[in-house]
Amino acid sequence: MGEVEYQMADNACSNHKMSNGDAAFLPVGIKIYKMKGYDPDFRVIAEDKVYQVEENPEARTIADLYDIEGKVDKISMESI
Repeated sequence: MGEVEYQMADNACSNHKMSNGDAAFLPVGIKIYKMKGYDPDFRVIAEDKVYQVEENPEARTIADLYDIEGKVDKISMESI
């Protein structure tokens, strides 16, 4: 799919706007892969870890935020 082009940590100014290819802590050059069956705007894999979106001001439902429409039957949330 692509690779990290810019590492935010120790490089970005406070007014830097993130764009595709930017990563918070992953080093430049790390390969980024799509997760089969999911939109990479929501979820990707890098260094054998899954990274997914945490915020989306346009999302109106949990399915909008996590790209789970038609993939998940039920979600339960517990407070501890």
